[in-house]
Amino acid sequence: MESSSGKEKKFLFLGALFILTGILFNEWILAALLSSDGSIAITKRVAIWIFDVVMIAAGIITIKKRAFDLRRVGYSFITLVILLLVIELGLHIANFILHDGESKELKDKRYLLSPYEGKEWAKDLFIETEELSGEYKEFRGWGKKEYHGKYINIDSNGVRKTWNPEDIYGEKYRTLYVFGPSNIWGFGARDDYTIPSYISRKLNSEGYKFRVYNYGEWGYAFNQELVYLIMLLRDGHRPDYVFFYGWADIYNAYQAGKPGTLHFSFSIRTRMKELSDMQQIWLGVTNILDRYSMIYKELMKWNKKLDPPESQFFEVAHSYSDDELKALVDDTVDYSSGSYELLDKLSKDYGFKYMLFWMPMIFTEDKLTEEEARVDVRLQDEALTRIYRFADEAYRTGLFPHFYNVTDALKGRTKTYYIDIGHLSEEGNAVVADRVFSIFKKEYLINE
Repeated sequence: MESSSGKEKKFLFLGALFILTGILFNEWILAALLSSDGSIAITKRVAIWIFDVVMIAAGIITIKKRAFDLRRVGYSFITLVILLLVIELGLHIANFILHDGESKELKDKRYLLSPYEGKEWAKDLFIETEELSGEYKEFRGWGKKEYHGKYINIDSNGVRKTWNPEDIYGEKYRTLYVFGPSNIWGFGARDDYTIPSYISRKLNSEGYKFRVYNYGEWGYAFNQELVYLIMLLRDGHRPDYVFFYGWADIYNAYQAGKPGTLHFSFSIRTRMKELSDMQQIWLGVTNILDRYSMIYKELMKWNKKLDPPESQFFEVAHSYSDDELKALVDDTVDYSSGSYELLDKLSKDYGFKYMLFWMPMIFTEDKLTEEEARVDVRLQDEALTRIYRFADEAYRTGLFPHFYNVTDALKGRTKTYYIDIGHLSEEGNAVVADRVFSIFKKEYLINE
C-alpha cells in the first residue's frame, strides 16, 4: 500500500506540472509556434489567459489540498464537454431560426446598405456571391469555378455572363474584351449590371454592333490580366478592342511592400514555404472551426469588436512614411511600364486596339456620404489613403499610351455609390460605364 508521503510527492509533482503548464502556455510562446505573423488576436489571448489562470489555480489547489479525485475530474471534464455541445447546438438552432431557415448565416451584410434598399434581389445576390468558389488556373493563379444562379452566372471557362443583344448573333459585329479585378467582374452587381454589361448596352443602343466579354477576376493584377489575354490570343481569340480597368497593382504593392506582386502574395508565400507543421495543424483546426463552430464564429465577432482598428491592418506598407509610400508608387509605375510596352507590341502583332483606365477609389474622393464614410474599416488606414492619393497624382500624368484616369467619374454624387473602398453599386457601375464609353467613342469610334 502506498504511503501518505508517497501520495503527497505525487500531488506535489502534479501541482507543479499544472503550474508549469500554465506558465509555459502563454501568448508569446504560442505566437511563435502557431502564428504565421507572430501575433495572436485579443480573443485568443483572453482564452489563453483564462486557461493559464485555471491551470495555475489547479496547481496551487492540488499542492495545498494534497488530494486528487480522478473520478471527480473526469465527471467535471465530461460536464464541460456536454455544456459546450449544448451551447453549440443552441447557437446553431438560434442561427437557423433568426436567418429564415438558411443553412448558414450570410456573413456579408452589405446588402443592407442604402443602394440595395427596397431591392428584393439584394440578399439573394450576396448569398450567391458567398456560394462562389475558386480553382487553380494555369499561369494565372486562380479563377472562379462554373456557377449558375439567378443573378450570377459563370461558364465552364470561368467567365462571367455579360449582357449582349440576342439578335446580334449571325451578324457582323466587333468584340471588346474587358479585363480587371473584382470591380470589373462585378462584385455587388447582377450579371446584366456590371460595368462590361453597361458598356455593351451603351454601345449597342447607339448603333455600334459589339459583343462584350467580361474577363474580370477577383484580385487580379495587371500582369495576370496580361497573361490571361496572352492565353486567349494563343487559343485563337482575336478581339477588336481590349480594355484594362483597375487598381489592384497599387493595393498589392501596399500589401507586400514591393511592386509586381499578386493579391495577398505575402500570405501565399508564407503558407507555401514558411509554415511549420504545428502552424499547418493550427491553420487546419481554425479553418474547420470557422466553417462549422458557432461558438468560434461568435468569439471571432467579439475579436473584431475588441481589437482596435489599427490591429486589423497587417499590410507591409502600413507603417511606411510618405516618402516610402511615394517611392513604392514610383516603383510600381516603373514596374508596370514593361508590361504596358508588351501590351503595345501585342496590339500591333494581333491587330487589336486597347485602352487603360485608372478607376475611382473611395480614397481619392473629395466628399463622401455619411454612409460611405463608415462603409469600410480600411478607411481608418491612413497610410492606405495616402498611397492612393499619391498614386492618383502619378497616374494623372498620362504615363502610358491610351491611358485614362477616370477617378473623377463619380464627383458630385449625392447618394451612396461605394459599398466598400472600391466596389460600386449597380448605379455607380452605370455612371463609370458611361464615362468609359464616352472616352472610347471619342478616341476610336467617332472617327470611323
